[in-house]
Amino acid sequence: MKPIFTLLFCFSFLLPSSAARAQYQGIHISVLLSGHIMIGVGYEYGLSENHGLQATAFLAPETGIPFALTAGYIYHFDDGRWRTGLGLDGGVIVSPDIEGKRKRLYMLSLTPQYGYYDREGAIGLKAWLSWLPFNANRSFSPTGLELFYGPALR
Repeated sequence: MKPIFTLLFCFSFLLPSSAARAQYQGIHISVLLSGHIMIGVGYEYGLSENHGLQATAFLAPETGIPFALTAGYIYHFDDGRWRTGLGLDGGVIVSPDIEGKRKRLYMLSLTPQYGYYDREGAIGLKAWLSWLPFNANRSFSPTGLELFYGPALR
């Protein structure tokens, strides 16, 4: 996972100089439909009209508390209010504690999304299409569907 985050960090230096100030900042509440139904809180930072960074932490209200963490980059193809985007996220899903062990599922995800953005906030839907580098059975698969909603920060 470390090379993935290093790549995302290095890529941020290739963005235009106009990306120095945020075009959009927002917090969001997410519901993730995956192996578990998870609820999360995230943050999105718009570097320019089309480039952004985001991170989300998820928890599932179950015994053993499974959770997930994601962080990545998103590119919005247009700059209207209704926006399509494609993201690249690194993440980990951690299963509940069973007999003293927690399984970790590391993934690198393409995240196509469609949402409504304005000065007040955002609402949208994101699909997780993940490459699972440490799972011998499945190397690429859909792993989740995320619905997000949240206000913009001023």
